[in-house]
Amino acid sequence: LAVLCFVVDCKFSAGPLMGNEQSGYAPDQPVDVVLSINDVRNVNLAPHETFYCVTACDHFARACAAKGRPVKFATTVRSYISLEVFGANRAEIDAAADLGQLQGRPLGTLTIPVHRLVETCGITIYYTWFLLEQSRAPPIGDTIERFDSAITGAPRQVFAPKVSLSLCPASEYDAQLVYQPEATNEQKVARYAALLLSHNQHLHLASELYKRSLAAANAAFLEQKVAKKKEKIALLKQSNEAQGAEIENLQKIVAELQNRHRTQYDSQSERYQTVQGRLEETINKLSRENHELKSRGLTDTANFEQTDRMIQKLNQDLRSVTEEANARIDKANESIKMLKGQVKQRDTEAQMIAAERDNLRHQLTQAQNALAQNSGNTGTKDMEISKLQNEVQILQEQKAALVKIVEDLYAQLDSAGVTVGNAQQAQLGSITGGGGSLGPANLNMLPSPRSLGAGRR
Repeated sequence: LAVLCFVVDCKFSAGPLMGNEQSGYAPDQPVDVVLSINDVRNVNLAPHETFYCVTACDHFARACAAKGRPVKFATTVRSYISLEVFGANRAEIDAAADLGQLQGRPLGTLTIPVHRLVETCGITIYYTWFLLEQSRAPPIGDTIERFDSAITGAPRQVFAPKVSLSLCPASEYDAQLVYQPEATNEQKVARYAALLLSHNQHLHLASELYKRSLAAANAAFLEQKVAKKKEKIALLKQSNEAQGAEIENLQKIVAELQNRHRTQYDSQSERYQTVQGRLEETINKLSRENHELKSRGLTDTANFEQTDRMIQKLNQDLRSVTEEANARIDKANESIKMLKGQVKQRDTEAQMIAAERDNLRHQLTQAQNALAQNSGNTGTKDMEISKLQNEVQILQEQKAALVKIVEDLYAQLDSAGVTVGNAQQAQLGSITGGGGSLGPANLNMLPSPRSLGAGRR
């Protein structure tokens, strides 16, 4: 965590650290160098494939290198080293005596302006990443800008094609690591800039790994959120379908009740009309008979009373039948109104559920869009994260070696009390950012070993 926090605050630059005049070589003086290709990334190598490179430098002969098979060739400070990386069958590369005869698959190119390399980190490169270009021959006019972009962009563009290279003068190469603890002070000073550049690149790679890890965690959170939204939408769909079925059932019941009520109403109305017609006929008949009796002069009180009672009873029966019919009709109307109210309430609930479902679908679309922006090739990213975590482990070991080198440099200069010459002062000054004498004040311009080791603690 301390290393990652330090990475966030530091600024990466491939600015000048050593001028041409500090390289120790004349501009046109041929210099034998040894180039090692350490690794390539993000070039879609098959499991049975590995990589190799072919270098060309001005009028010098072409040379080929593979992992574990460094190549020696000549160059000058004014030269441009063109490097082409190829992929081929692992068995073919292991068996080939001359890698230049292989017909490999092109993976990318890189052009190194040697004078810019000298300005950046001297004539030495130590496990430094460069972005690969897909064009076979980039224009010479903007080679310096492309070279700077290849260095600065390699740790930031985690999933871009890139190559890791090491380069040193042939006089310092003995088939072992160039950075040995028993190196002299002059060698440690000369190699310091290249080691610091490699260290700085790996710090930014760790920073990008940390950012990608946060993005992956955010993508997982979005996936969980989308899954929950989908579950909620599925439940709402089921509820909506159930309520739709219930509403349809209620509508069928209402229609059936309306048909039944209409049938009963029609039959009862017809029956009541028939009964009412008979009663009216009876009343009219009795009224006529009563009128006839009165016209004949018959004043039998008993007959008149009996007839009146019969008429009253018939009128009362008529009123009872009418009231009963009206009561049943009112009751049926109330049942219809109640069922219509229930149907209307169910329709309102269905509309609310549909609105909520549309809202959740909109939220699901937004979550899926956010997930698409934060996701990519998950399998490739997992492999890259695993590789970058391995690089973080290598970084910590290299950092310890760097701290040991600086501590030895301080201890030996302090204990010996040696007055350093002007050339050595200029070299140290170019690395620390200034010139002048190597007194205590100027020695403090070098980074403190304790501050370099703070991230490790």
